[in-house]
Amino acid sequence: MKNVLIGLATLLFVTATVSVGHAQTAAQAQVDRWWPVAEHMVEKELFAQALSAISNIVGLIEDGESIELPSDFWFVLAQALHGEGLHRQAVGSAARHIAEQGPGADHYLDAQALTYAADKADVRQRYSDRRVLGVNVKPGNPNMVPPVLKRSGPKPRYTPQARWAGVEGAVGVSYIIGEDGRVIEVNILRDIGFGMGDAVAKYVKRRRYEPATLNGEPVAAYSQFHASFRLPNRNAPGAIPELRPCESGRDASGRCRDQR
Repeated sequence: MKNVLIGLATLLFVTATVSVGHAQTAAQAQVDRWWPVAEHMVEKELFAQALSAISNIVGLIEDGESIELPSDFWFVLAQALHGEGLHRQAVGSAARHIAEQGPGADHYLDAQALTYAADKADVRQRYSDRRVLGVNVKPGNPNMVPPVLKRSGPKPRYTPQARWAGVEGAVGVSYIIGEDGRVIEVNILRDIGFGMGDAVAKYVKRRRYEPATLNGEPVAAYSQFHASFRLPNRNAPGAIPELRPCESGRDASGRCRDQR
């Protein structure tokens, strides 16, 4: 099982080679054989067996085989990871399904719900010896006072890279507010790339709160923050310029290397 988890963790950070068509190669035939097994095991809530079946597909990717992954691969993997108690890895897998499939795809909303459920489960697991409102302390307690925002810095803005790439979409993060009102942990749950997730995380990290209390004593609290980013009208004054072709590639600021 340890080798399986290492392979799955590695897979979250690499991009598999995906075939344009659905060529019936020997490797693809193995994917088509193992995938129904994985889906069936998840439906039966036999998550360890599902991960074992998926590990056979992971092995093909690690061997450099050109295969076509099922469209719901990352979602099913997230379900198996979450069910097996690997909540942080499940967040990454569900987020990848959302990023790759886009709105309107199968399991898109389910993957969003799974992302937040897995994140809360991960926090609950790691803060089992600490009271955290919104995670292991049920809301509705009359002696519970939620945190109150006292100070917040400038709102997150487009990074130069994201502006040049022309990306749009939503970024979501979760965070823990400590007993002193400072944000002590931020996790990116949904990202659009090009540094936008980090920009939102830094913004949230600078927030300061009047801490939550339970029976008059300060306690930690779980919260989420979402930001939607849209580019302005390109024809309006001050609009972001169109992205020009750049054969030499772009630097970290988004500028073309041969135009600096």
